[in-house]
Amino acid sequence: MREIQTELFKGKEKEILVSIFGGEQKLKEEYPALYEDMVTAQKQAGNRNEEGRASTQNADFDGWEEFEKLRLFYDSKAKILTVKGKIHKSGGPNYLIARLKIWNEQGKTWTFSYAVTQCSFLMIEEKIRMEREELSGIQAEINYMLRVPALWKPVKAGNLRGTAVIGAGLDIIGKGQILHPVSKAGRSKINIVYFRTDAMGTSDYFYANPERRNNNFCVYLPIAIQFEMDAGKQAAQNPRVQGDIYIYSTRHSTVQFQNFQQIKLIPASQWSNMPPFYPLISQRFTKGYLLVLPQAWNSFISQGGVAGEDDFYLSMYIEFSCTDGLRYSLQMDSQLVPKKYEGGNLVEIPCMHLLWGCLEKGAVIKTRGRGSIPVCDVKIGNYVASAKGTYEKVINIYTGNEEILKYIKAGGKTIMMTMDHPVMTKEGWKQAREVTASDQICMDGELYSPVDEVYDEPYYDRVYSLELEQGEGFFANGFYVGDFGKQNSMEKPEPKLPQDILNDLEKFKNFS
Repeated sequence: MREIQTELFKGKEKEILVSIFGGEQKLKEEYPALYEDMVTAQKQAGNRNEEGRASTQNADFDGWEEFEKLRLFYDSKAKILTVKGKIHKSGGPNYLIARLKIWNEQGKTWTFSYAVTQCSFLMIEEKIRMEREELSGIQAEINYMLRVPALWKPVKAGNLRGTAVIGAGLDIIGKGQILHPVSKAGRSKINIVYFRTDAMGTSDYFYANPERRNNNFCVYLPIAIQFEMDAGKQAAQNPRVQGDIYIYSTRHSTVQFQNFQQIKLIPASQWSNMPPFYPLISQRFTKGYLLVLPQAWNSFISQGGVAGEDDFYLSMYIEFSCTDGLRYSLQMDSQLVPKKYEGGNLVEIPCMHLLWGCLEKGAVIKTRGRGSIPVCDVKIGNYVASAKGTYEKVINIYTGNEEILKYIKAGGKTIMMTMDHPVMTKEGWKQAREVTASDQICMDGELYSPVDEVYDEPYYDRVYSLELEQGEGFFANGFYVGDFGKQNSMEKPEPKLPQDILNDLEKFKNFS
């Protein structure tokens, strides 16, 4: 069918539309909900440009890194071609669609389609059985489009290509174990706490003195993996380690590890010489190797790219040389529910969750013995007023920086807090983002006052959160708000796409 020329999509977007759908008219006919959503987005963006309100938007999402990679590996022993693709795009896309095409010189093609919603990343792994002669001229290409809300160019597109590497990615690791990180019993995620001021508590990670440079968060994530080689394999002496290692969030930030010279691949027997901040091991290993990453990554999660609801995933692909002159690989990826490691060159670890949620620095807290003071002046060991008429002990204080807070006015009082900080309403605990003008807020004096105003407010300053020894909340500016434990026990609401768009995405995902 002849493509209908239109001004809706031009340039790169039009080119990708043709490669994925066969053209704009095909998209309109076969996936009408997707098409109408893109039309609406483009028109809204055009209106914003005409009114001059979008000129300050940064199309590159300043401070957020983007990442994309496509690799092909052929295992001649198993006669398997593995195609791995990773796409990370900042801005919290409503949806991301992609089509993978693989072809060779003989004209044979393989195609796969993907769609993810409310997520900034897409990870692709396909295995295709093929004979060695079919590798002649083998190539792969991923074309993708994504819909980013509320930006001057909400529909973006791109593509990436790759050719096969033969003999890499072999399964050379025998039995082993992950030394770090591990999640505590009953948890599927590792909790990461930034700017924790006390070492007490049960979180998996805390940093008493975290590093901060230029208002950016440093990433601290020590990792060690112990493994044994398959028979006949031996790592070269002081092997050079290369590859891709990065942390990406479900919504925004990507932090890529650059300092490969700091990675050590050493015989397991040398572990006792490692610095004390790496994990302690109860038994002594005499066989195998340890892959050790440094604690301080010397990379940063950019301010503004971190949100309280973010889950972070680690993706690692490294190669190192062995005494036979070949290079071999090890891959480690985070999973919500990781499988027990039983050997092989793929290791799964739990995903990481950033603990967050705070109050404006000037929020007034009623204390016992110190009167009413700003939250920024509260100290560990102070007692703060709860809704039960008691005073509860503060055991931890968390602080960081935020750019936008939720402003709430009720009962003649006001407060600002992060979007996911809980506040008690007549219907129960709600995150600040969920509060509306129809809610009633629990105020000091056991009264519920109707909300007069609620909106997002620019802030660009420090925020604070308190963790209590007992109880779940305290009064701030007269509002009954949740403590750090309550905030991080609440489920994070996921935005929903209309069902007709979800149906179109599901239909596209099953297309090949």
